[in-house]
Amino acid sequence: MLNRTNELDELLDIILSETENIFDVEGTSILLEDKNSGQMYFYVATGEKKDILHTIKMERGEGICGYVFETNKVLLENNPSDNTFFCDKADKSTNFVTKNILCVPLALKDDPIGVLELVNKIESEFNENDVEFLKAVAAQVSLALERARLHTEKIRSERLATIGETVAGLSHCIKNILNGLKGGAFIVNKNLATIE
Repeated sequence: MLNRTNELDELLDIILSETENIFDVEGTSILLEDKNSGQMYFYVATGEKKDILHTIKMERGEGICGYVFETNKVLLENNPSDNTFFCDKADKSTNFVTKNILCVPLALKDDPIGVLELVNKIESEFNENDVEFLKAVAAQVSLALERARLHTEKIRSERLATIGETVAGLSHCIKNILNGLKGGAFIVNKNLATIE
């Protein structure tokens, strides 16, 4: 799947759709941290409420996703309403009921970048096998996010290099024009001095 497309959003949609089918859950989502505000936001989501989820922001450390992001630890909860970390903000906004949730960190070299969560396993509850499998999926998602970041950074560097080359070329041309004008002005001034 990772080689099907270079478009990150399309790739993550494919990964989350496949993950939703494999785990037989009602929804999957990736939350990332907004570096400016520190809030968590739904970057990609599946399920019938995905459009509403994109409008929801979670404060740093808020909810199960915030806890997983802050601690870099997996959280499996088959009865989330009893968990002190559970926040029903998303449920209230979407008129959805979270019956169970599995949330794993997305990280690069232990540096958290977001979380991957599954909600409402349809036929049963989440178990330790689900945890191990989702951790493997999260590792691939983390790599895809890092690859996209590096690609964006490379494009930005190439653009800056192109701008630098353009400015250098322009300054060279302007310098040549000015040298020509300076030489021409010298000749004009010299000839004017001989006429007088």
